[in-house]
Amino acid sequence: MTKNAELILVRQYRHGLGKVLLELPCGAYEDGEATSTTVAARELAEETGFTGNHFTEIATFSPNPANHSNLSHVVLATDLEQTQSQNLDFGENIEVVLMPLKTVQRELEKGSFLQAMHVAAMYYAFNYLERFG
Repeated sequence: MTKNAELILVRQYRHGLGKVLLELPCGAYEDGEATSTTVAARELAEETGFTGNHFTEIATFSPNPANHSNLSHVVLATDLEQTQSQNLDFGENIEVVLMPLKTVQRELEKGSFLQAMHVAAMYYAFNYLERFG
């Protein structure tokens, strides 16, 4: 979230659905990274140019335990500001979208977000914010 209580989202093409989707910035561990908050900070900066100092892991879940062993870590980042340009990987085409939290909640309830792990992450984040401010 930005200092203005906007959620930082990314719009990008997803080949599996053949659609452009609105999602959360995300990524995977790279060699030498020990914590989910380190990964989140790096991916956020690369994909959006936003940085900050307040990263908290609020949940961990298994996206598909029937046939995958990976875990998803939900990291809530607050008081973010844009301090640099995007640093995208080859072939990435990501548009940054800032959306007020109330709008995100309405769109979430309407089913506008299709990426299931991101939907779960948003519900975790809204629950966390409601409980701990």
